[in-house]
Amino acid sequence: MGADLAEIYRVILDDFAPHVASAVVAIAQAPPGGVVLHCHSGRDRTGIVTALALTLAGVPRALVAEDYALSAAHLGLEEDADDMARAHFEQTRPETMLATLDHLDSRYGGALPYLLDHGMREADVPALRGRVCTDLLT
Repeated sequence: MGADLAEIYRVILDDFAPHVASAVVAIAQAPPGGVVLHCHSGRDRTGIVTALALTLAGVPRALVAEDYALSAAHLGLEEDADDMARAHFEQTRPETMLATLDHLDSRYGGALPYLLDHGMREADVPALRGRVCTDLLT
């Protein structure tokens, strides 16, 4: 899909919207207790879904982007990683997620319209917000 991680995230948002929305809905509709969210490396799809959930819960964009960037510090890079993997790893910065959120805003009007247009129901919104504890993030 390309060398630019923000562009890859735009493709994921644009071309796989129902899947992205269904992951956020699954968080909202999960039974009481914790929710584990993970993809292959725990950065790309996980980062997008987490960013949407946090944004919808009212977490400031800067904190969402900083949370995303923590992936680089906690995931590490495999020794045998190829040049593309290394380039993507180096792009795991707040600016990458901020560019992704900017695309979400400019093309869809933000996280809420995006999610509602792609499968989330209005009733899922307060359920999702109730699962995210913003008190600890602010």
